[in-house]
Amino acid sequence: DVEAGAASTLAINGGDGQSGQVTSTLSSALEVKVTDAEDNPVSGETVSFSITGAPSGASGQGLSSASATTDGNGRASVALTLGDKTGPYEVTASASGLSDVVFGATATPGPPAAVAVGTIPSTQTVGQPFDVPLTVEDANGNVVPSYSGTLNLDLTQGSSISPTSTDFAASDDGTKTVQVTLTDAATSEEITATADSDNSISGTSDPFDVEAGAASTLAINGGDGQ
Repeated sequence: DVEAGAASTLAINGGDGQSGQVTSTLSSALEVKVTDAEDNPVSGETVSFSITGAPSGASGQGLSSASATTDGNGRASVALTLGDKTGPYEVTASASGLSDVVFGATATPGPPAAVAVGTIPSTQTVGQPFDVPLTVEDANGNVVPSYSGTLNLDLTQGSSISPTSTDFAASDDGTKTVQVTLTDAATSEEITATADSDNSISGTSDPFDVEAGAASTLAINGGDGQ
């Protein structure tokens, strides 16, 4: 028998450059191959794997194992579960005496699940337009840039708002600002935005006050013609 020589090279053998939804496990394992100087596979080598890069604030990312031993083909692999934030993830594989290799993966948002209504400064004025920032998010608070559809706008205090809806196009990248006006003064008013296609995709602003506009009319209200 002729056995392989000492391990000389650690190389990526599969699973690099994948993408998947946040919190999902990538469909293909992250696989490396260890070979000797003549490119023969080397078995029995311990390869360590660690997550060395993730988006800011991400949690839940993990590997199926912290290490794996190369098989008869010189291969070792682990599975990567992505965290809850979109963006790039990195996994570094290392083996004693060999140069590290780095896998890259990208987490994409999940389906639309909520609407984030941005801060509305208090106080607003009846009849005066003001901006309402709207963002469509997945269940983990990631923007869903591919969202397209209609969001209906309502008020919790029963006043009237104009416009009563706004349309999102894919080119909006999941976020837009709509300018609205209100017809009645109120305290602790709130604006609710709800997807026309699915009432569970919804969100409500923080409370804000609405004051009456400047005086514009003086009219008789009673007692005339007695």
